[in-house]
Amino acid sequence: MADKEKKNGSVVSELPDTTGWVTDSGGAFPPYWKADAGKKIFARPLARDERDPAFVRYVLLALMTIECAAGPKNDREVIVVKKGEKFTCSAYGGLHLEDYMGMDVVIEVLPEKGKSKETGYEYWIFEVKVSPENAAILVARRAEAAKALPAELQS
Repeated sequence: MADKEKKNGSVVSELPDTTGWVTDSGGAFPPYWKADAGKKIFARPLARDERDPAFVRYVLLALMTIECAAGPKNDREVIVVKKGEKFTCSAYGGLHLEDYMGMDVVIEVLPEKGKSKETGYEYWIFEVKVSPENAAILVARRAEAAKALPAELQS
C-alpha cells in the first residue's frame, strides 16, 4: 500500500463516501445545566449516564433555549443550548427523572432549599410538571414498576 493512501493513520481508500451523512458529536459530553433557585427549563429526559459513578448525570433534550456551561466548575464557559440540542444535569438527590424518560417536562428549582437531618447539608427541591397525557402514562409506568417489587414492598 502506498504511503499517499494513508492520512492521519487511516487508509483513505477504505473509508466510505460520507457525502450526505449527518455529523454527530459522538461521545463528547454535552454542556451541563446548573440548578439555581427559581430556574425553570422545558426538556425531555433521554438517559441516566452512570459511566462515572462519582458524577452521575441525566442527558436531556432541550425543548427551549437553555443557558448551560462547559468545562470545570471554577473555569466554566457559558454555552447556549438551543431547542433540539442535548445537555446534561447532575442527578441531584431531589431530582428523580427515571420515570419521566422520553416525556416532555418542565423542571422548576424551588426557591427554598431542603436540609438533611442526617448530614445537615442543604439540597435543591425540584418540581416536575407533565402534560395530562403524560401524567396518565406516568401513573401506568409506576403501577407496572410496583408490580415488579416483592410483595412486602408493595403499598
